[in-house]
Amino acid sequence: MRIQAVLRSEDQQPPRRTTVRRLVEQRRLRRRPGHRISPEHIAAEGHYTVLTPEEILGVARLGGRRIDRGLLLTAYDHAEFTEPGDLVVTANPRFGVHVDEDGLSVVAAPGRVLRVRPDADPPVFPRVLAALLRAAAAEYARTNGAVRASRGIEDLLVPDLGREEAERFDALLAEVEGRAALLREQCAALDDLARTAAAGVADGTLTFQDLPGPGTDDRTA
Repeated sequence: MRIQAVLRSEDQQPPRRTTVRRLVEQRRLRRRPGHRISPEHIAAEGHYTVLTPEEILGVARLGGRRIDRGLLLTAYDHAEFTEPGDLVVTANPRFGVHVDEDGLSVVAAPGRVLRVRPDADPPVFPRVLAALLRAAAAEYARTNGAVRASRGIEDLLVPDLGREEAERFDALLAEVEGRAALLREQCAALDDLARTAAAGVADGTLTFQDLPGPGTDDRTA
């Protein structure tokens, strides 16, 4: 990757700092609450994805928890869906942030939503804000202990980047995400290959020839 990152020169002023609270006050960001959903209403099958702190923290697979449309509309008629680009955040049991690229998910409390206003000036880029919040939370946790409650999210100091710098950073993050997704697909394919090979050896349907060496034709490998 050609990141083209350079040291900021001494005559360049560092970007000013801001917080989620200030972005909300400036009407560049909007807060939306999560919803208290009974555990018995969440299942592996359903029409809509439910995002709990486990999904936000990355310890549970996205889409693994769902809720039925009819149940959502009757028992939780006040519930709101996420919109594409929403930041879903939690401070319990620790800080976590997830950018919901597709939207149409239901956020379970204590998770909540930070929604970028499309007419914000200067604009807020969801990927950029999420990355900067992660960095700020990690530094805060390192120096002050665990990030807790609203203090950890509302008042974390992050750079307020100008449009051009934010656009370049967002492009880098998009390329990183694309490459990471490709690597995950390759890892999943390799895991599937290993499982298939093991099953074939176990039931006696597969055997192996010598693996191709360097410089040999490996088209039949």
